[in-house]
Amino acid sequence: MDIDSKLKALKAARVPRLLNSNSTISKIFKGILSNLNKTLTLPYILQFSEKSPDKLLRIDKIPLFYIQILVAFNECKKTQTLDKITSSKLLQQPLWNNSLLLYKGQSLFFKTWINSGVLNLKDVIGDNGKLIDIIKGFSNILENSQFGYVNMVLLNILSSIS
Repeated sequence: MDIDSKLKALKAARVPRLLNSNSTISKIFKGILSNLNKTLTLPYILQFSEKSPDKLLRIDKIPLFYIQILVAFNECKKTQTLDKITSSKLLQQPLWNNSLLLYKGQSLFFKTWINSGVLNLKDVIGDNGKLIDIIKGFSNILENSQFGYVNMVLLNILSSIS
């Protein structure tokens, strides 16, 4: 085993401590999260598959120490592929920092949407299996200039996973 893999495994091994609500590392991280955003929870963040520290740093004010743990955890996870995911599991996928849902090769991260509680693919897909009308469904969280862009991004992603 190479040294780099061993170091990643050691960093990733801190995740159970993050999940243990009695541990100091967990209390600090949960305190950081609660100050940032009420919708981002540790279990949700652990669903991310983004492996780039720069992309994970889009979550404001999370110390690099925790970002490195998350990156190592994501690098040690088994990578999912769209052809092996059931439609119900696909709808549970996080919209943000997800390497399965890319636009122009980049994972998404819209803070306004996260703050409004739009977190998973199911939050933008209607009962009919189609994209919710962006203007009607999300007018409360989008500025007018974002409608076309967000609609284009989500339609592009949906067409790539259909």
